[in-house]
Amino acid sequence: MPKKEIQDLEKLDKTLARIEKRFSKKLDSYYSQLENEALKKVSKYKPGNEIKIADSKQAGLDNLFRNHFKNVERITTEFTKNELSGIFNKSDDLEKIRLLKLDKMNKYNIKYAKELSVKQVKDYQDKIKDTLTNALKTNPNLSTRELKELVKHDTQSFKNVRIEATSETEANRVTNESKLELYKKMDIKKVRSIAVLDNRTTQLCRNLHNQVFIIGSQAQLQSAPPRHVRCRSYYVPEVK
Repeated sequence: MPKKEIQDLEKLDKTLARIEKRFSKKLDSYYSQLENEALKKVSKYKPGNEIKIADSKQAGLDNLFRNHFKNVERITTEFTKNELSGIFNKSDDLEKIRLLKLDKMNKYNIKYAKELSVKQVKDYQDKIKDTLTNALKTNPNLSTRELKELVKHDTQSFKNVRIEATSETEANRVTNESKLELYKKMDIKKVRSIAVLDNRTTQLCRNLHNQVFIIGSQAQLQSAPPRHVRCRSYYVPEVK
């Protein structure tokens, strides 16, 4: 793969990392709001009860995901247009590239943001419920203050894992699926998988680095990035 293309992908990865960092801060703040609301309910909790987070909080998380996906779509579209402009040189093709926009991904991500927000709020509620239920089963005489400290401790680790997984991993998913949609519109049939190679790169992504796949094939679908949490493998068009 040409050195310039690798440098361009590394530049894309760094741009996405900045977006992910900003999103992570917003998501961290949002989880803190969920925690504050949940802590208000601890004093009245009885084993087996549900910890219900207000629907308005879930709706806010939905909007947060939507905006994150929209930002990633915008950056990816700009990058991919430049990428394709270096491959195609006919005036008709260049005009087609100029007009490229995401349709399916935009609609899909609106739906997916809703599903993801519902799941994350439910998982968060279940995590708090499990913490309280197990704690009270072990010691029914725990004070409200002690229960709140347990909730804070358990939800902190839960929050950190979710923020990391959601911000970086989902950005990678949106990027690669957006690139595929745009490639298809230019009748590109094959892609090459390129990994950002450094001390963070997993063996899985190293093994698939430089592998060529037919778009839509079983092999491509089964190995599509993100392949793991914080995956940084990307597709590039294979045009010869």
